[in-house]
Amino acid sequence: MSKFKKHLVTKEYVALVRGHVKVDHMTITKAICPETKEGFTHMMRIADDDDVKKGGCKVQTAKTELLVLQRGLYGGDPVTKIKLVPFTGRRHQLRVHCNSVGHTILGDYTYSNRTDFKPYRMMLHSHKLVIPLDNENIDIDASDPFVKEVDKKWLPQVQPLL
Repeated sequence: MSKFKKHLVTKEYVALVRGHVKVDHMTITKAICPETKEGFTHMMRIADDDDVKKGGCKVQTAKTELLVLQRGLYGGDPVTKIKLVPFTGRRHQLRVHCNSVGHTILGDYTYSNRTDFKPYRMMLHSHKLVIPLDNENIDIDASDPFVKEVDKKWLPQVQPLL
């Protein structure tokens, strides 16, 4: 069995989400399943009680840790820079979990009901990957693209959170 399937691999992402997230830390534990509505079958959604009881779709447990890094503005709109750590690896998990707490990832055309098309990309970035091996770990860090030196539209508040 692979290290990914055994949940031994650590993955961290940074993202900009719409609005100011009110709490600085949360763990989102919401099962997800494929959307069954015609024209939306490429999407996932939060599973409801009927999905679990009736078994109408493949319900999978999903857990994501969300940590606020900074609040600010992007192109004049309120946004929050967050770190996301998925404990499970479900399709579209981070996008669905952020949307479920009312903070769609900036530029996520699909989960914003096809309204968010202004940014040049979806503001979700793989930031860290650690794969444990017998002798040493593979530890990959990617720089944070959501800094004002890289993207002039991002204006963080003066005091970043620790």
